Amino acid sequence: MLFNSIEFICFFLIIASLYFFIPNRFRNGYLLVASYYFYGCWNVNYLILLIITTVSSYICGIYIGKTDHLVLKRRFITITCIINLGLLLIFKYFNFLISPFNDFFQIFGQRQAIPELNLLLPVGISFYTFQAIGYVIDVYKGKSKPVKDFTVFALYVSFFPQLVAGPIERSYHLIPQFLKDFKLDYGKITSGLYLMLWGFFQKLVIADRLAIYVNAVHEDIIRFNWLQLIVASYFFSIQIYCDFAGYSNIAIGSARILGVDLMNNFNRPYFAISIKDFWRRWHISLSTWFRDYLYIPLGGNRVSLSKTYRNIMVVFLLCGLWHGAGWSFIIWGGLHGVLLCINNLWSNINNSKNETDTVFIRIIKVMATFHMVTFAWIFFRAKGLNEAFLFIKRICSMTMEESGLTTGIPGFSQYELYLSLFLIMVLFFTELFQYQKTFDSFVLLQKIYLRWSIAYYLLFSILVFGVFNLTTFIYFQF
Repeated sequence: MLFNSIEFICFFLIIASLYFFIPNRFRNGYLLVASYYFYGCWNVNYLILLIITTVSSYICGIYIGKTDHLVLKRRFITITCIINLGLLLIFKYFNFLISPFNDFFQIFGQRQAIPELNLLLPVGISFYTFQAIGYVIDVYKGKSKPVKDFTVFALYVSFFPQLVAGPIERSYHLIPQFLKDFKLDYGKITSGLYLMLWGFFQKLVIADRLAIYVNAVHEDIIRFNWLQLIVASYFFSIQIYCDFAGYSNIAIGSARILGVDLMNNFNRPYFAISIKDFWRRWHISLSTWFRDYLYIPLGGNRVSLSKTYRNIMVVFLLCGLWHGAGWSFIIWGGLHGVLLCINNLWSNINNSKNETDTVFIRIIKVMATFHMVTFAWIFFRAKGLNEAFLFIKRICSMTMEESGLTTGIPGFSQYELYLSLFLIMVLFFTELFQYQKTFDSFVLLQKIYLRWSIAYYLLFSILVFGVFNLTTFIYFQF
């Protein structure tokens, strides 16, 4: 059930309408059933995996809370990781991990010594697996108390607004909200509606329009000239941001209407002045997860400089692997790791200089960071390393086989190009003027006539300029 479908709109309207009238003691159970139905619409068989993750993490959390024996606690964490990461490995990484062995055996004339598994990747498995593991670690560290109410814990793992693509919530933030009595809050409903409208605008009007251009170029790279490839690179940077931020805004907005506050997942990432700053703003729930549960336990930056850089590279290589079972994702993560190491090295060299950057210098830093991120996205978007290197080679060739930026791209006329550029400018100025505020808080600060104007503008744009081809969200594949 895609967020950008009529099916989801009807589903959410029904769920939210009934939710307001259900007694508090039944609300969590009602949301749990709704969440399982939502997930079952993708593939009902994979509900079993979600339940296995839920039950195993719930039991381990209970036993960790019962014992003071450190060795036993660690054993239960190990059990949780083996079960949950084991499922993730089988369904997402098994074929990738055995491919080098099969390639090796082929040298000696043996075909596929280890058979591949023909399994459909369960949607959202990387997200709810990390959320469940985070809970067990939080209980171990004493940040969260073990949840005795199974319904509450199951809802924490499977809450439908953020089940499929996050944000990856922390147990100590989300679970207490399910334990409180629900109170109707019109301010939250208004805020949630604005966020949902903005999310639908980002996805349907901007991301899915740019996807037409990007997909056409990547389907046959040889056909297009270097300038079209560069435009496709820029468009993909905006597409993936609007696609994922759009999903996050719809998720946060729909949860807020139901009285639940989810963490903010984006903070104007393309206004970052460095790669380090970028990762403070991009997919915040994942970057902070890796920071809290991997980088800091490895020693973070409290160890020697060489070990700090080792920790950064380990985190970002695994971050790349988390996104997909392929070398192009690993290279993408490795690029960000190397850039962050360079960023830290430069910061250490210039540690004594505390001058405030001028506006011009900040603009240069923003532009440089954006282009570094855009270059790395080439590996992220490519279907493999060969395609990524071909893409870069074609850009460097500077050949102009055909003129016109829209030549050879079906469904993307010159008008669509100008409209896309205009919409990107709308996105840019919206984020520029909202500064450090979230979109909903920025809108709610305006006078009432301006708030209504923004709402009508977004709704009109979605209905008139929206691309309603039910394109799935990019991060659903992770």
